[in-house]
Amino acid sequence: MRPIRLEFEAFGPFPGTEVVDFVSLDDLGLYLVSGPTGAGKTSIYDAMVFALYGKVPGARSDNTLRSDFATADATAEVSLVFEAQGTVWRTKRQPTQSRAKQRGSGCTTVQAKATLERYDGTNWQQVESRKQKVDDRVVGLVGLDHEQFSQVVLLPQGEFQKLLRATPQDRERLMRRLFATEGFDRAIRHLKDEAARAKSAARESAAQAKEARSGADRVWGDLLAGVRDTASSTDLEALEWEDDHLEAFDGHLARKEFAKAWASTLADARKVADNEAEAAESAFRELEADAGRFKAAEGHRRTLAGLEETREEAEEQRVVLDRGRKAAPVVEALDELDALEVAVNEAEPVKVEAVKALVESGLEEEAVPATVAKANTLSGRWSQSAERFDGLVQVLADAVGREEDEAAHRGDTEVALKAVESIDAAITAKMAELVTLDEQYEVARAAQDELPDSVEAHGSAEAVNSAVGDLKAARKEVRAAERAIRSARGARSSAETALEEEQSRETLDLAGRLARDALIEGEPCPVCGSEDHPAPAVPPKARESSALENADEALREAVAEEGEAKGTLTTARRALTRAEKVFDRLDLGDPPDVLGPLEKSVASTLKDAEARVGPLRDLAATATSVGKKVEVERDALQALRDERSTMEAEALRHDELAGQAAGQAETLRGRVTKAVGHDDPTVRRGEARAVVEALAGLVDALGKLEAAAKARDTQLRAVNRQVVAAGFADHDAARDAERPEEELEALEQRLEERRIAQQEARLGLQELEKQGVPEEAPDVSSAADASKEAVVRVETLGGAVTRIDERCRNFKQAVDNALQRVAEASGVSKVANRADRVDNVCRGIRGTRSLESWVLARHLRAIAAEASQRFQEVSAGRFVFTVVESLDEESQGPARLEITDHYNGETRAVSSLSGGETFQASLSLFVDEGFGSLDLESLDQAMDTLEELQEGGRTVGVISHVSEMKQRIAEGLRVVKTDRGSHIRAGRS
Repeated sequence: MRPIRLEFEAFGPFPGTEVVDFVSLDDLGLYLVSGPTGAGKTSIYDAMVFALYGKVPGARSDNTLRSDFATADATAEVSLVFEAQGTVWRTKRQPTQSRAKQRGSGCTTVQAKATLERYDGTNWQQVESRKQKVDDRVVGLVGLDHEQFSQVVLLPQGEFQKLLRATPQDRERLMRRLFATEGFDRAIRHLKDEAARAKSAARESAAQAKEARSGADRVWGDLLAGVRDTASSTDLEALEWEDDHLEAFDGHLARKEFAKAWASTLADARKVADNEAEAAESAFRELEADAGRFKAAEGHRRTLAGLEETREEAEEQRVVLDRGRKAAPVVEALDELDALEVAVNEAEPVKVEAVKALVESGLEEEAVPATVAKANTLSGRWSQSAERFDGLVQVLADAVGREEDEAAHRGDTEVALKAVESIDAAITAKMAELVTLDEQYEVARAAQDELPDSVEAHGSAEAVNSAVGDLKAARKEVRAAERAIRSARGARSSAETALEEEQSRETLDLAGRLARDALIEGEPCPVCGSEDHPAPAVPPKARESSALENADEALREAVAEEGEAKGTLTTARRALTRAEKVFDRLDLGDPPDVLGPLEKSVASTLKDAEARVGPLRDLAATATSVGKKVEVERDALQALRDERSTMEAEALRHDELAGQAAGQAETLRGRVTKAVGHDDPTVRRGEARAVVEALAGLVDALGKLEAAAKARDTQLRAVNRQVVAAGFADHDAARDAERPEEELEALEQRLEERRIAQQEARLGLQELEKQGVPEEAPDVSSAADASKEAVVRVETLGGAVTRIDERCRNFKQAVDNALQRVAEASGVSKVANRADRVDNVCRGIRGTRSLESWVLARHLRAIAAEASQRFQEVSAGRFVFTVVESLDEESQGPARLEITDHYNGETRAVSSLSGGETFQASLSLFVDEGFGSLDLESLDQAMDTLEELQEGGRTVGVISHVSEMKQRIAEGLRVVKTDRGSHIRAGRS
């Protein structure tokens, strides 16, 4: 997991919104988080842990995380962007908190919220929104749960110093707090409760097994009673059960065999009864079939005898039916003849009225036709006259219409010609505008074609210019840092010389004072030891008492400046390496020692590229819009041209149509005048139509009269032929033989039913005689009684089989239940015994170490193994950590953390380490505060170790407020503490 960005608001000591950019801190490699004690440096990492897991290290609850310095309406919220498993994620969380209501007065409790989002390269996509699901997903992504993350990544300040110095018992108590192993204590208590519950479950399961065995005994008793009952109800001899003096559960196999044998006896008896019942049923069915045939044959004989008795009556009915069928069509023809005679009588007065109407229409009475043919001929001549007058009326109307068309076409021609003139003006203006747009578009297209090469050249020039500038700046920084180191080393050397001189002067001063105050004749000199004092030292002039202190302070400052210069040089060299790599990737060859000429050349190239790209980009940007305008204007011009052609053709068309209409009108009026002179053709047409209409009525009346007379004569001849053919003497004889159709149909149906009944009776009797008909009726009732008795026997045995099968199943279920309960009781007992053993082991009751103590020892071994590699590095291979555990089973004390010294091969207590060695041990375990107690040499060693860690690819953050660390490490974050809360500022490198 790699953190990228942390943002939080109203969290811990921070009242406002704070942002931590871990990417910029990665560029530093080794950075310092500085600030006064209590400012909230550790709270930054608490926020990161809360964003991931929804809780912070330690025992604090989430409802205490809201900043006391925040405004009343502020909401505590933490957001972390991080990379895990090759994907960028973002968590957002709000702790449970109380804040001011947004509406009204008072406070409201805001419940905890959590979301997890994934970045798809463009947008954030929400993945989870429920707290538990977010927690589980984060653990899967990071690979550590909250406790593991807090133990491995973040530890409370100074705890490992205490861990190193503590006794085994105190160390175990500290490790309980560091590794939050109270959960194992809860697990031990849980296991104890589980063992008690398992014992209770074992007792309950044993009781259930006992009850199941008793249930099996009760069901076995029911089964024996069922055997006796079924034997009594079926008149079978029951099997005798020999008591084996066992419980039904223990002897269930023999009992099952006994029940199976009795069930088999009942089943066999039922099979025999089934066969007997089947035989009785078969005999009954055979007798029943014989009785049926006997009864059916008697019925057929009675039917034939009855039909024979009514044979003469049937013959008479057949004669009536035959004459009635022959008379029906003759009578129908006679009815038609009567109807035709009526039609002739009705048609005569209609003809008289038609003649009268024709005379009234204007035709002379002598000219009235007497036949249909003559009437049709005369009607045709008058119809032709009416049609000719009708055509003249239409010709006159057409002439008027053509004159109106001529006037309309003349007006449309004028309108179209004026529209053509207007469109010509618009086309001229549009062509001029299109020429200008074409020129603009060609210029823009040329700029588009040239722009990609120019942009590429400009990008290359920018990259080269940036690389050269960065390389120059990096070289300048390295040279400046090297000069600073040389200057700092010179200052340090001067300070050391000055300190030595001050120390020498101090010695001389002391000698002078001794010479003045301590020389006694005959006694040795306290300085040189000589008992002779020929030339005692003379005290120098008075010196300032603070000179030595000033020299010592100057040396300290020089050492600090040298350390700061080293850090600056390290940073500058890393920047130079990065700049050289960028320069090399651009294929510019080896960078020259003097970059001035190359810098000028690159700057000139970049300036030319910029001067070229800007105008080209502006011109190319207009190509699309100008091109669209050109297309629009061309379409508009073509539309105008199309419209002009249309209007011009329209004017020509209307002019031609006007000429055609005038000529047609003149021709039509000439035709009318030639035909009727100055008469009105409409009046003449009305007179002709009246005559034609009257002739049509006469034709209709004559036609009906002639048709009726002809049809009457034809029908009379046909009727006479039918009477003769049917065998009747005359028309009246045929009418006497007629019968209603319903009567004939009923008579025909009776005769057909008689025929069918006679035929069926004969055929049925023949078939029965073939099958065999008894001479007397069989006795069916006795066979039926025997069959019923056999069926009752089968049902009785079937019920017995069902009852015994049910009780056998009940006994099997009871035994199976007892077997299951006994097996379950055995399994539960084993579980209870195992739970009791686990409880004893985890609580260390039987001479074993408790679970919590074992876990703490394992944590300690894992820490020692990991930290020993680093401890060997920082101690030049001398020291490693060793975990020592007691081998005495009777006194399993806490594991001890000791040190193995490879110089002499001894293992000894951690407390035997010196201050610097203790810091190395702590640094191997965790970068924790403790720098303030180191001397300059130990501090240099610690810094070298931190730089080695950083150069191994790690980003190392140091939380400290020691001034020497601020001088030696680039400040990444600075926490500022005020009376209104804290806030974070970017550090100063």
